Amino acid sequence: MREMPPLPVLRTARLLLRGFEAPDAAWLAETISDPQVRRLTLEDALPPEQAVAVAQVSVALRTRKAHWVITLDGEPCGFICLTRTAQFGPPGVYAGFELRRRAWGRGIATEALQAAIDCGFHHFGLPALHAAVVQGNAASERVLEKAGLREGGACTLPGGKPGIWYAVRRPGEERRRQPFRERLRQLGRSLWWL
Repeated sequence: MREMPPLPVLRTARLLLRGFEAPDAAWLAETISDPQVRRLTLEDALPPEQAVAVAQVSVALRTRKAHWVITLDGEPCGFICLTRTAQFGPPGVYAGFELRRRAWGRGIATEALQAAIDCGFHHFGLPALHAAVVQGNAASERVLEKAGLREGGACTLPGGKPGIWYAVRRPGEERRRQPFRERLRQLGRSLWWL
């Protein structure tokens, strides 16, 4: 079995993005059980007792994927990830993020997303990145647009929620005309671990 390449630690002017560790389950459980945080995300808030169990399993799984904890001055603010999927729009690698409520409105999501996009293009060699948001989540739409993503079209999100997908191409990357199956095969071969 092939091993995942080491997940790089990402640094920005204010933030440190690092891999998940076991103690992150506590704040993650708090975040995924917060109805205000989850109201306009892809998934609904979980009851606190279920959130603890899900967070523990989730942290264990995220240590083996391109998922980072976003920290500001050592304090976890949320998470950001790069995940391969065809669930929301065109097949590809999608960026996703979720912030704790106390981190809202401070430019943290935009800064973290820009770092993840840069890593996706330069460390992982991705030709493009996508993201999807729930329709009406104006704050997340602004984050995506500030980070350079452009609206691509309507999509259906988990639970049947209406959404919008966005995309950004690596600078200088020309849209190649390849058969769809060939593009998927190449993407799968190079990004099997996402």
